[in-house]
Amino acid sequence: MASISSLLEKMTSNDNDFRFMACNDLMTELNKPEFKLDADTEGRIVTMLLKLVDDKNGEVQNLVVKCLAPLSRKIRDNRIEEICDRLCSNILSEKEQLRDISSIGLKNVVSEIAPGCQVGQTVSKNLVTRLLKAVSKDELGVQQPALEILADMLDRFGLQLAPLHSTIHEALVPLLSSPKVAVRKRAIVAIGFLVPVVPEAQFTGLMQNLTTRLDTPKPTADTKTVIQCLATISRHAGSRLDNRLGQIVPRIVSFCAVQDDELREYCFQALESFVFRCPKEISADLSKAVALCLKFIEYDPNYNYDDDEDSMDTRGDDDDEGGSDDGGDDDDDAFSDDEDMSWKVRRSAAKCLAAIVSTRPDLLDDFYATVTPALIARFKEREATVQIELFQVYLAVLRNTRIAVSASTSAGASFGGAAPMHTGDDSAADTPIAATFRREVPSLVRALQKQLKGKDIRARQGCMSILKEAASAILSAFSSTLPQLVPGIKLALTDKASTSNLKIETLQLLALIFSTHQPEYVQPVVSTLAPLLVTGIQDSFYKIVAESLAAATQLLRVLRASSASTSSSGASTSASDISALAASLFQVVFARLSSSVADQEVKERSITCIGHLIASFGDVLAQDTARALPVLAERLRNESTRLAAVRSFGRIAESSLTLPLNAVLSDVVREIAGFLRKNNRSLRVASLETLSAIVRVYAASVDASIYPSVLAELRPLISDADLHVAQLAVTVASAIVTAFPGSVAAVSEQGVLEAVLQLLRSSMLQGGALDATLVFFRTIVAGDSGLNYRTIIETLIRPIYMENVATVPTGAPSTPHQAFYSISKCVGGVCLARPAEHIAIVSQFAADVENPGTVDNIKLLALLCIGEIGKFLDLSSLPSLSALIITQFGASSEEVKTAASYALGCMSVGNLSQYLPFILAQIDAQPKRQYLLLHSLKEIISCISLNPESVTLITPFVSQIWSLLMAHSARVEEGTRNVVAECLGKLTVIDPATCFPELEARIADPSAFTRATVVAAVKHTIADTTHSIDSFLLAHVARFLQMIQDPDSTVRRVALVAFNSSAHNKPFLVRDLLGALLPALYTETRPRPELIRIVEMGPFKHTVDDGLDIRKAAYECMYTLLDTCLDRIDLYEFLGHVMGGLKDHTDIKTLCHLILMRLTVYSPTVVLQRLDELIEPLRATITTPVKVNAVKQEVEKNDEIVRSALRAVAAILRIPDAAATGKFGAFIAELNADAATRAKLDAVVKDDQKLGPLDAMDTSA
Repeated sequence: MASISSLLEKMTSNDNDFRFMACNDLMTELNKPEFKLDADTEGRIVTMLLKLVDDKNGEVQNLVVKCLAPLSRKIRDNRIEEICDRLCSNILSEKEQLRDISSIGLKNVVSEIAPGCQVGQTVSKNLVTRLLKAVSKDELGVQQPALEILADMLDRFGLQLAPLHSTIHEALVPLLSSPKVAVRKRAIVAIGFLVPVVPEAQFTGLMQNLTTRLDTPKPTADTKTVIQCLATISRHAGSRLDNRLGQIVPRIVSFCAVQDDELREYCFQALESFVFRCPKEISADLSKAVALCLKFIEYDPNYNYDDDEDSMDTRGDDDDEGGSDDGGDDDDDAFSDDEDMSWKVRRSAAKCLAAIVSTRPDLLDDFYATVTPALIARFKEREATVQIELFQVYLAVLRNTRIAVSASTSAGASFGGAAPMHTGDDSAADTPIAATFRREVPSLVRALQKQLKGKDIRARQGCMSILKEAASAILSAFSSTLPQLVPGIKLALTDKASTSNLKIETLQLLALIFSTHQPEYVQPVVSTLAPLLVTGIQDSFYKIVAESLAAATQLLRVLRASSASTSSSGASTSASDISALAASLFQVVFARLSSSVADQEVKERSITCIGHLIASFGDVLAQDTARALPVLAERLRNESTRLAAVRSFGRIAESSLTLPLNAVLSDVVREIAGFLRKNNRSLRVASLETLSAIVRVYAASVDASIYPSVLAELRPLISDADLHVAQLAVTVASAIVTAFPGSVAAVSEQGVLEAVLQLLRSSMLQGGALDATLVFFRTIVAGDSGLNYRTIIETLIRPIYMENVATVPTGAPSTPHQAFYSISKCVGGVCLARPAEHIAIVSQFAADVENPGTVDNIKLLALLCIGEIGKFLDLSSLPSLSALIITQFGASSEEVKTAASYALGCMSVGNLSQYLPFILAQIDAQPKRQYLLLHSLKEIISCISLNPESVTLITPFVSQIWSLLMAHSARVEEGTRNVVAECLGKLTVIDPATCFPELEARIADPSAFTRATVVAAVKHTIADTTHSIDSFLLAHVARFLQMIQDPDSTVRRVALVAFNSSAHNKPFLVRDLLGALLPALYTETRPRPELIRIVEMGPFKHTVDDGLDIRKAAYECMYTLLDTCLDRIDLYEFLGHVMGGLKDHTDIKTLCHLILMRLTVYSPTVVLQRLDELIEPLRATITTPVKVNAVKQEVEKNDEIVRSALRAVAAILRIPDAAATGKFGAFIAELNADAATRAKLDAVVKDDQKLGPLDAMDTSA
């Protein structure tokens, strides 16, 4: 500690510089994590720093108080108490400078004391007692810092100060009447931190005091203070206002009629706070608040807009470009005097309106009817600060519109399917809200057009933000008004006064317009806009260059489409003009591509743009293309640009043009093949996609000797470690075999065939990867590959047939279950490619099934292979085959039974008239085998429903099948009912006109099992991806979904699953029914005592909750509705039920955590409004300890639910200002105080940053 002693000695020097440098060096030491202090040294440091707080040099004083914060982390509790005591005493000093510096130092020390710790409790009580004496002194210099520190103490240690709450309350309330404005304001802040923690009695007393003072016929200065205090209380403890708001809001509304601009401003600020923090309580007065806001956004008594309607630039002549920083106090406006404060009223009214719009997406239709026309009319606002707020209101409307349109059109929500992105009439597929906005676009554009020509940069940038949001929300939003926007866009990009931010916003708008508008709408303005991008690409600022390149890339789609249509449409821009525009773009983009000195973003976007240029205009720009291709190929060799270059070559290869790529293609393929070894997934995926495109189109242009090396690189990628990469690798191999059938030998030699065979044995192979393997084997067999047809089949089945029979227990095959299905599908695909020999192959499989000595795993594979072959090829020439398969229904292995059922169903599809009557007869004749036979029938119906051409084959049997299924719809076994329901659903898809009325007639069936079956059948109908039955669903689905109110719990559960399926797959079915369905849905989220029973298991009693599955189904449905029907939900009521689920069973908690995470993204303000109420259930989940005798499974389950809750906490933390709220900030500090919890929270935050806020599991049906 010799160095510390030296520093302390220097602190006593008379030289200011010595003292300053000593303090600076001490702060450096204190900030070192490894720095430690003994008791004696820390005492000497504390004494010296407290002495220097009163130093005569201000710079030394400032440095001393900065040292106090890191020092408090290193010293013992008694020293912290000593510092706080001394600094608090200084606040009462007569020296103003000492008071000020001591208050700063005390704030720094208090901020380092963790809430909940012992020293915090001691210090807070001691300090508050002394601070209360200070605030009672009638001296501003003492009261002001004392109140600031008291507010900090209440914020951090409010709960620990419970014994002093009454005293604090009694000290603060009189200060609201202080003649000093600064004292009143700070007293209000302190009261704000006090109200969340005081007992109800004290809170009631405070509210009675305030409401009494508010109830005055004539407002006074005290009235303004009370309104400000009420606004602060609502911000900190909005949930505690309860029904008191009904008395407060009408009084505040009435005060807006008083001719006092400051009072009106405070009233609107209070209303804004009530909207954010007391959503439920203010709902009754919301329409009054909206009307008031609309009235006062027009309140401008000192200016007559009608006299100068066309002169929209009253702000810009004398002001500088950015305007004043303080929101307009110093604006030198020619039409208002210096004392005009009406702009503050308009601004506060606009902010209040923004709060209402952003928090009530369910009222979007009403806002378009009443709010947006008034906003558009007020865009002419002369005060820049107010105008920006008006823009923000409209932006809030547009954000809600985008969410509503996205929800309405997701998962095929547009009736009849969503319209293609760039073909047809986008307005034809509009949702109602989109159509409403589209009708408003002309007036919006007219209003913005005037602002875009003005000189105020902030106004022009605000206009661009609105246009961007509109273009994002609605396809072809400006289809009829784009020419009117062009002058403003051009001015923004060419005006010397335009800032970089304005230009960037404008370029981003152009990129959006080009990507979201059909080419015919953009084509008339291309000749004006394209040169602007050429200029932008040559700009000196890299961000402008990058955005210009991005916009140019999107423009190329428009140019190519326009070029193709000009000759037939007689458009004003000829094909030669478009080619000239493309050539001018090429020159500047190629210059950027060739430059060795460029920003990374510019490099990547120039590569992307040149790729699109070549893909779109490579035929017209043949010479330019020849110049660019070698440079683009060179970019493959640069680590920083190779990903963009790979994607560009992929885009070129996929182009509809046939381009001369011979000069570079072999080198490109060789280079890209080498990237398959790189440990960069994005690069591998892009390389595989590009190789596939090149081989499909340009295989002959590539040196054939390269392909064996490409195949060698594919081999390591074909595994179940990454099925998407494996799928792409297999696809490339198939493309090579298709282009060069003779390369099959290389496929085998390079290990690709073996890798695919190994992949087939994976338990995870499914979906696209499985489809790719099917194509691979079909390709090998279909071409002149040199491989024998039977050899391929033997290769496929060998792994199963060659297993050691002695080591395989009956019924427990060593190969994963999924592998049998994968292999059988490949066998079926191979037989379909060579159908002439399928009977011989099936006969061999049948012999294996019939052989009594065949082990179960071989029987299983043989049956599955028979089914897959029979699905596409007629097997009726083997008359004993069906009987043979039915004998396997009696096998000892459940897997063999299931495979036999599957095989019988599949082979029936190959000859329906032969096998379907046989199966229907067997269902009636063999009661013990009905379940398996019903599965066979389900397989038939499923396969037929997927192939419209085969539907006519089953039509003659529909009536007989329907009657048979209905006879089994009331079976006790749920498994049988599920199969029947799926069959009924698929039959309904085939013949909806007949089947829907039949299903609907069964809703009133006295059997609950029958009712559950028909509702489940509708669920399977809804899950159908075609749109042919949508009109029938729309007409009938309401009756089925109303079954969520059925008296039987099983029916309610199935109806909730159907509701979830509707919301997920076809939201348009339920959007207009939510008013009736949501109350019933919310009812099912509450535990029902009648469904909870006690089961005795020996000496133990176990609680069984039969309603748990129903509640899970209800919350899963709520989760889905957030994604697809957000604009139709009252989110405040919705969140109330989510909060109930946070206290439910672990499975329900997990779902509610996911819903809460969704809400933080979709409607963060709603979460903030109930944030204090969320803390306790989250804390209980995170901090509840595991039982002492818990087994490993219980410990893991507890860790899982804790992580789930912490993910919800991390999602809330991403909301701006969430951590700044008193209770939640203290909650986070509490979590961080525990090392283990802090580590878990940090890990969750880090994971969420990688995944993104919406990457959670999809629980939808």
